[in-house]
Amino acid sequence: MERHHIVGPGSGQLPCSSEDGSVNMGEMVSSPVPESPHYRITFFFGPEAVDQDGRQWRCVFNVKKRSWKGGIQVVVDLTSDQVARGRQACDLGTWAEGVVSAVPIEERAALAQRIDELFIQALCAWKLDLVAQQGLSQENQTVPADACSNQFESAADSIRPRIISYLCTELDLDDSVDLGRWPHTS
Repeated sequence: MERHHIVGPGSGQLPCSSEDGSVNMGEMVSSPVPESPHYRITFFFGPEAVDQDGRQWRCVFNVKKRSWKGGIQVVVDLTSDQVARGRQACDLGTWAEGVVSAVPIEERAALAQRIDELFIQALCAWKLDLVAQQGLSQENQTVPADACSNQFESAADSIRPRIISYLCTELDLDDSVDLGRWPHTS
């Protein structure tokens, strides 16, 4: 099933975490990215390592603007340092530990890997949103790892609700699961 999200005025509404870190799927909170022209962005594939040692990750998205006759593909690169800072800002380790601990032991490794993959996808999508705010030309392109790095870094702390909401959706977690900042459990 394809997943779309629309970047544009009034479209940045996603279910998000509250101040205590718990997710309330009934509330809608603005996405932490500024408004942009209307683009339909569809995840295509990734993440994949760009180099042998895993210092850089890449995701590919299909992007279509209403006024364009056809869409484009946009490759978005992230460094492992950006991914690590995003994990820290989102407190992903604590959240993922709580989610993973709730499944049978034999399923935990696969779920942890899936959470990592989805997290990188979400960071790439967010970075693409930042770039789209500045406008995209109607040609296939690559967003390098250093693009929008100041915006990416300065807003990292505010992205947690959007990232956790995306992870919950992709993992088919519902609002009956406590998705806040879980205490350490073994």
